[in-house]
Amino acid sequence: MRLDECQFWCWFASNAQRLRHALSEAQEPDEIFPVVESIRQQLQLYDHRLHPVIGLGEDDQPELIITAEGDAHAFRSVFELMKAAPKLDDWRVIPLKPRMGSCDGFRSIEIDGAELNIDETRFVMATSGARIELAILVVDHTDDQAESYRFMALALVECLIGERDLATRIECLDVVRLSDFERVTGHDGWPIRDLAAALPPVILH
Repeated sequence: MRLDECQFWCWFASNAQRLRHALSEAQEPDEIFPVVESIRQQLQLYDHRLHPVIGLGEDDQPELIITAEGDAHAFRSVFELMKAAPKLDDWRVIPLKPRMGSCDGFRSIEIDGAELNIDETRFVMATSGARIELAILVVDHTDDQAESYRFMALALVECLIGERDLATRIECLDVVRLSDFERVTGHDGWPIRDLAAALPPVILH
């Protein structure tokens, strides 16, 4: 069975209050999983490339982010779904993971024993037309930690500049040991906290 845009929103609107209650009652991250899974099952009947991210905004309003997990080919599907969205009093719906612009409140990211300290993370970039090559400079790490550092760097960049800009404007993203970069180039790039300012959003008309 496949759902069209109206069928998905009909289901969501019918369950919005129940989902909001379940989200507000959750005490632990694991308790949110049934809410996410319920939305995911319906969303993927519309398009299997799309996924939900849920949480509470600063005003405690429940938020549903519909993400394509960086698959630019699925962005149109997200926007078509959003065009059909009804007005929902209980939920704020956001297309694609938004640009946060800053790392305020975050000091580090940890995965499998590897830690990406935001204050120690740097970047350099080169532009070619509208496309950008980006290198994230991270502290020294072992080769078997390289994949963890790449995952953390991607997550951080996506948080700073948003899912759309990461997918459509970044031609290449490399993760480089800071000491290697300094040895070859003689400088250490710029603080990762300045990335969003260095890469302002494209205004769509």
